[in-house]
Formats: sequence, C-alpha cells, structure tokens
Amino acid sequence: MENQNEPIRQSSLPQQSNTNPQIPPVRKSHSFLTNKLFLITLVIAILFTLMYAGIYLNLNSQLNQITKSNPTPTSIPTPSPTPLPTKTSVKEGDPTANWKTYKNAEFGLEVKYPISWYIFEDTYPNTFILLFDNKPISRKDISPHPWHNLWVQINNEHHPNKVFTKTGTIKGDIIGGVEYDRLYILTIDFKGIPAIKSYPESESFAGLEGGPSTGIYFNYLNYGWGIYYPNINYKGEYDPIYDQILSTFKFTNP
Repeated sequence: MENQNEPIRQSSLPQQSNTNPQIPPVRKSHSFLTNKLFLITLVIAILFTLMYAGIYLNLNSQLNQITKSNPTPTSIPTPSPTPLPTKTSVKEGDPTANWKTYKNAEFGLEVKYPISWYIFEDTYPNTFILLFDNKPISRKDISPHPWHNLWVQINNEHHPNKVFTKTGTIKGDIIGGVEYDRLYILTIDFKGIPAIKSYPESESFAGLEGGPSTGIYFNYLNYGWGIYYPNINYKGEYDPIYDQILSTFKFTNP
C-alpha cells in the first residue's frame, strides 16, 4: 500500500499562463499614405475646377462685350420699285430714247440727235444744209465740212453713177515726196439705199479745217445726199456717237 503522504510530483509539462497573449500592434503607415494621396487628388481637382470656371467666366464676359459693341443690325425692308407709267416707258438699253427729233417733210427725213446739241438749217443755190453741233450755230459759223459735229448736205441733183463705181484705196498726189488726199472707199447699204462710204488715209493737201472726216454718199428721191462727220485719225475711226445718230435716220417718203 502506497504512502498517501508522498508529495505529488509536479508535471513536467509547461504550465499555462493565465495572462492573455501579447498581440503585436497594427502598422498605420499604409492607411496614412492612402489618406494623404486622397487629399492631394482632391485639392488638385478643386484647383482645376476653379481654373476652368475662371476661364469660362472670362470668355463669357468677353463674348458679352463683343455682342454689346456689335449689335445685330436691324433688318430694313427693301422698298418695291415703282413701275414707270406705260406712256413714258422707253426701250431698255436704247441710248437715243430721250434724244430730240428733227423732221423735214420736204426731203422726207427724220433723225434724232443728242438732247444737248443744236441744229442749224440753211439754203444755198441748189443745196440745203443741215448742221448738228454741241454748241449754238449761226451762218457766220459755217465753213467747209466737216468742221461741225455732223453735216448733212442735200443737192438738187443726183450724184453721177461713176461716183459709186470706185472702191478700195484711191491714190492721192505725191507732193514733195509725201502722198496727200489718199482715200479709201467701200460700198454700203444705208437704210436700204445703195451708198458709198469714204475716209482719208492721208492728210489733205488743201489742209481742210477740222481734220479727217468720213463721208456717206447716196441718191434718194430727186436729190444727191452727203453725210459727213469727223474722224479721230486716218484709219477711219470716229466717235461711236455718230453710229448712234446714223441709226436713227428715217426716210419717210416712198
């Protein structure tokens, strides 16, 4: 029988402590960096927002100033043109529409001339003269044609037929090595009447006052007609106004 008073042996197993185990503290460095990055991002976002807001307000202010300084123009209604009365309407593009009209029943002639021009009629033995000029004319002003702007000469007899047979260049006279009075002649139709047209290609030896001129010759009724107007050179060139006047010639007798 064992001795009950023998002391109890301590177990060789380690004794467990009643105190709680020590838990190492959680590091807070990662959380701190995250919060700091968030704050920086937030501040940058706010700064960009303020910057763009400032740019927008500045542009909007400039646009308002431009609009005030350049207001939208008010639309002005275009008035409708008033049509010309029918009785006073003229042919569009006709430069002679408002010209004066000369009529002579004896010779069956009707012709228009510029409103600022003057006319003069005179009669000589066997010849009737009608002058058109841009200044007043009297008998003392008459001199050999073509001193005036336009000269119409009507003779009491026809031009001889041989006048109408020569065409082309008619040679003049050689005086001192210079050719004078050389003419160029061509046949034309003047208002349905056979005619010739001539102009000088060289100076006149007689030195006609007024320089070179064009002449148109034809026979109408019992008269021999001549129409003269000045040239600007010895190539047959002249002021276009004479073509406008010639276009208005009308012969009213059959």
